[in-house]
Amino acid sequence: MLARSSSLGLFAEEIDLETGAHLGNFPKAFSHIGVINVAVSLAHAGNTGEELPQNPNWRLR
Repeated sequence: MLARSSSLGLFAEEIDLETGAHLGNFPKAFSHIGVINVAVSLAHAGNTGEELPQNPNWRLR
């Protein structure tokens, strides 16, 4: 996912999967919340040895 960010580390509303071109606006919070949640979850799982939840609707505690 991070490899798809723009040169400024931002994510557009849409990304063309064939070209990688960013399309639409660049919302600065919502797209990064997911990246931050994944990073925190992976760090937590690595520190505790816990498996990550399989439910795609889970939230950080």
